[in-house]
Amino acid sequence: MKNKVFLFSFIVLICFIEALKVRIKEDGMSTAVIQFISNMIYKANKNAMLFLQEGKSSSSEKLLLRAEAVLAKYQNDKLAFLINLTCNNLACCYKKYYLQIFLL
Repeated sequence: MKNKVFLFSFIVLICFIEALKVRIKEDGMSTAVIQFISNMIYKANKNAMLFLQEGKSSSSEKLLLRAEAVLAKYQNDKLAFLINLTCNNLACCYKKYYLQIFLL
């Protein structure tokens, strides 16, 4: 249940970010928008790792791929560390998933 609630809230986040596009300046994003995106992506990474620890690798993968899509859409130098974090967590997700398949 928690998984579905968080995925729904992440979809709402994407819609909210789309609405904020109007407020983004031509020379870049405002500090508030960058902070908002950073917080939500960090929480998405944290929850994805919790899902992975619970053995829900498909939910973890979906969440990380959505976070990666948001970061790809809103590229900014201040968000670069989150791209690295998300890609690293996605690699951990795939490693654990393929290790489970290999051990079967």
